[in-house]
Amino acid sequence: MKVYGFSYDHSKLIYPPESNSEKIWQQYFAQLNDIFKRNESVFINQRTSAFDDKKIKQVNRKYKKLLNEEQILLLKAEEKYFNLFKKAYRDHRQIRNYKIQKLLPYLDRIDYFIFGMMGSYTSSLIVMEQSVIILEKKFRSDYQMIDQITKSDLINRLLNLDLGYWSKEYVSRYAIVCDGETWNLKFTFIKGKRCKELNFYGDNCFPHNFDEFEPLFLHSK
Repeated sequence: MKVYGFSYDHSKLIYPPESNSEKIWQQYFAQLNDIFKRNESVFINQRTSAFDDKKIKQVNRKYKKLLNEEQILLLKAEEKYFNLFKKAYRDHRQIRNYKIQKLLPYLDRIDYFIFGMMGSYTSSLIVMEQSVIILEKKFRSDYQMIDQITKSDLINRLLNLDLGYWSKEYVSRYAIVCDGETWNLKFTFIKGKRCKELNFYGDNCFPHNFDEFEPLFLHSK
């Protein structure tokens, strides 16, 4: 994994080249991908060092806006690339997001674990044929059923999250916090006899749109 230098400032986006050379276009996409990764690293630094809710929301909003600008720019570049060379280009995040969304109908369960100074908290979403049972387990207690939602509601929420754009790890190598919280989110998919897991991990930092999903787990935390 490439480690980027410490920064709290996002890199500026670069616009598509005015060239008919496929090599130059490939170089452009590589540069753009590097900028996307740098900006994600900046977000993780900013989010890790944001301690109050107001600052956290501000950092999330800023990165959501930037992600939207990145996606619009990338789509325009991909369209121009296709018109020039009659073949499609897809960013690795787009490919990953597509693959994850194709897996969602086979979702079996989601497990969310969080550990902080006040102890641990675990919540699990067990997917049935048409419904989803939500369980929670607080520190030194047994699992309890706290809610139930429809499977279609859960799938729609996950589709809107665009999980393929999430980083596997939300850990800053520079903005270090000693007394925060760590978390792990695991998705388990079962398709026939095959089982596949998708894991995300963080240390005092969450994905930019995690607040749209976390309320499912935190009914009585």
